[in-house]
Amino acid sequence: DTELAQVISKMSKSLKNVVNPDDVIKKYGSDCLRMYEMFLGPLQASKPWNTAGIAGLERFLQRVYRLKDKVSSANIPLSAEDEKIMNSTIKKVTEDTEALSFNTAISSMMVYLQHLSQMDKVPETMFRNLVLVLSPYAPHLAEELNQALGGKESVSKSEWPEYDESKIVENSASIAVQVNGKVRSVVVAPVDSGDDVLVKLAKADAKVAKWLEGKTIVKTVVVKNRIVNFIIK
Repeated sequence: DTELAQVISKMSKSLKNVVNPDDVIKKYGSDCLRMYEMFLGPLQASKPWNTAGIAGLERFLQRVYRLKDKVSSANIPLSAEDEKIMNSTIKKVTEDTEALSFNTAISSMMVYLQHLSQMDKVPETMFRNLVLVLSPYAPHLAEELNQALGGKESVSKSEWPEYDESKIVENSASIAVQVNGKVRSVVVAPVDSGDDVLVKLAKADAKVAKWLEGKTIVKTVVVKNRIVNFIIK
């Protein structure tokens, strides 16, 4: 068998390995090139160039563009999960952009897009916020989508979206229920529930009850918002 080794070298005119950005723009568009360079990794790090990787960003932008056909201007109520992911995405992109962590900001937008893509109808508010946070990264596409949404001014003149911290805070916690240190089930309880509430929920769980039946609980350990552990004999 032949072994193939990957050799990475610095781009240089003398080595004739320079990628012509005009060629990339002609094939993929300037938004794709711009986003690919920001998605490669930390700004200060050296990153290997792989033109094939641009295709992934192209697919992402194409999905964003197609999503406009599912946008509804009707007053669609947002679920708690919708509010949470929208506000957390705005917060993440805002903070990462300010910190020049462009790659993680883009990753956050990809997760948000996946959530929107699963909807039958996309609330205009949720899509508009995607367009706004995307605008510094893919300005040409964002401008076109802004016009499609009825924007009268350039998207560059729009106010950056604000996030509501209260919508991001978890309202419920997943509690691992253990019996003698082994996880037997997981129950969901309101955040910061008291020990008595957690113990009651844990005992009521059918999977846990099976392990407690006929046994004596000698000790119960509760870690708020995380664990209930029954020590039995």
